[in-house]
Amino acid sequence: MKRFITLFLVVIVVQIQFAVHVYCAPKEGQAVIDSLRRELPKALQDTNRVNILNALCFYYYEINPTLGLSYGYQALELAESLQWKHGIGHVYGNLACNYLNLSDYPKALQLWTSSLQIHEQLGDKFSIATTMLNMANVYESQGDYSKALELNFNALKMFEEVKGKENGTAITLGNIGYIYYQLHDNAKALDYFRQAIELYQHDDKQSGIASMLGYIGEVYSAQSDYEKAIAYLLHARKMNSDLGILLLEAANIKSLGVVYLSMAKNMQKNDAPVIKEKTKSVLDQAKKYTDTAIIKFKDIGELNSLFLCYLQLSEIQELCGDHSSSLESYKKYTALKDSVFNNEKSKGISQTQMRYEQDKLDMRHQGELHEQKIDS
Repeated sequence: MKRFITLFLVVIVVQIQFAVHVYCAPKEGQAVIDSLRRELPKALQDTNRVNILNALCFYYYEINPTLGLSYGYQALELAESLQWKHGIGHVYGNLACNYLNLSDYPKALQLWTSSLQIHEQLGDKFSIATTMLNMANVYESQGDYSKALELNFNALKMFEEVKGKENGTAITLGNIGYIYYQLHDNAKALDYFRQAIELYQHDDKQSGIASMLGYIGEVYSAQSDYEKAIAYLLHARKMNSDLGILLLEAANIKSLGVVYLSMAKNMQKNDAPVIKEKTKSVLDQAKKYTDTAIIKFKDIGELNSLFLCYLQLSEIQELCGDHSSSLESYKKYTALKDSVFNNEKSKGISQTQMRYEQDKLDMRHQGELHEQKIDS
């Protein structure tokens, strides 16, 4: 299951008449973007302008991360000129969202690490928690589930200590559920997903509900409960489509392809002619959903999921007996995979983490020296 990360934006104060939401859904996000862009020319070179540029940086991360980076670096330049550490910390975090969507994991983690250091210096618990949450997503995407769980549970504990904790708590519960799914602990995964849904329902967060429904569908698919899996995934797809959340809608479509592929594999074990005919029909469904997912991921520019779709398509084509097409799809899969996951990026992540840990030790040592000077 490819999980689409729900990035968490710390709500900023903008002197215009709308709320900045946590979730980046194109339909609601575009309305916010339009309002922000109307206000930008009126804004003075102050913290309010930083906030507007920073919000634009975040809301573009899904639909145009390159443009999001442009706004983010404008915000960073102004925040630095104002020596506004609080703003700098949040800009780092939103720049990281855009780099993550461009599959530049080391850069994303580097920026979140810098953001975390600032929030720790300021003692901003809510921002520390949200930053840890996003850093956990990077480790999770690279398969370091132990580190991801550690950061998520740390964030969960901190959210319980601050105001406005509900959104962060729900997101964190969903993240923990997903990690347990990856660790094949389906019972724990379902438990955490359902806890998250309860919080999302309480706050009427439809995008969060849709996300969790999709993940529950994935768990049922893994358990070969195909009827429940399809029902949950279709429900999630409909919700995400209505909300305009393109990434999650595409993920639901891809997952439906996985369900039908899994069904076909189980059916192929039976040699009865009737079963073979049904298998062909099921494989046709698998291919239909996978082809649709490929188109949507291409439109979005989501390479991480696109290469997995090609692997999925290759397997479907092989089962259909179309060996030449299967080979071509597999070649596309390997080429894209190599471009997204290379050794330099993996090395960059571990190096960034080591630098962060060393910086924390250096800062602690400097603090001790400062206290010694005061005592003397």
